[in-house]
Amino acid sequence: MLVTLNLMIVNEATEFSKLRNAFLLLTVTEIVYFSSVIIEITELLQVLSTGNIVSLNGLITSLLLQILALILGIISGIFLYSGFRNLSVYKGRADTGSLLVIVGSVFIHIIGFVSIILFIIGFALIKEGLDRIANAYGEELIKHGAILNVFPIISIIGFIVTAVGLNRIMNKPLTTTTVSSNQVKEIGLGIIRSNGYIYLTLDSKIYGTITSAKIEGTPYAVMLSIPLTLGINNVIINMGTPLFLSPTQYKVTLVITTGYSTFTETLQAIYNP
Repeated sequence: MLVTLNLMIVNEATEFSKLRNAFLLLTVTEIVYFSSVIIEITELLQVLSTGNIVSLNGLITSLLLQILALILGIISGIFLYSGFRNLSVYKGRADTGSLLVIVGSVFIHIIGFVSIILFIIGFALIKEGLDRIANAYGEELIKHGAILNVFPIISIIGFIVTAVGLNRIMNKPLTTTTVSSNQVKEIGLGIIRSNGYIYLTLDSKIYGTITSAKIEGTPYAVMLSIPLTLGINNVIINMGTPLFLSPTQYKVTLVITTGYSTFTETLQAIYNP
């Protein structure tokens, strides 16, 4: 069997494109919104200094910019939600965070403080999803961007960094990895629980990281970041969802990366709810 992380990139290209475009739109959204705020502040300062009435042109421009920011914010949130929701190997709370971004965008001009709180919570949840993607595809730039995204104002830098990181994942060259030559051996038989956890005991001859797991013959798969050390490793895999399987034995395929190679290990585990 030939497996590759880069094949996963190809299969999820549309969803990664949605996520990248979402963060690019968020960058534009923030620029547009703060431009409207600057116009309002400028108009207010002119009124205070001259005593003249507020410029109608200034108000209209600010209003149009705020409407544009609202539309872009909602579209960005929809892209985020759809991208995370449709990643076949992703299970997490980033889609919930995306919904909070949409709600925050709708109410930013009505109850600004509440919207800011929603944005902070939303991007904190989105950070979880971005971190898992970064770990699975070895792209640290996404982690750095995910941290900055949580903080208002400087989040504009985070959006750009995150978009660049996602773009780098999409542009990774295709490489094929082969089945392991017994670098990691299973001890005994693994256990699959109905709560979504898989318990494995592995004897590893290398240092590496388990980056994904799939239960063959089922739709259950997940991206991971579980380190392997030399010797015996008691590995617990959280598939992120309850498992509805028949009480029989299954093959569990792991994708493992080291500093110089990527390979797969197909192990045996029995479903024991």
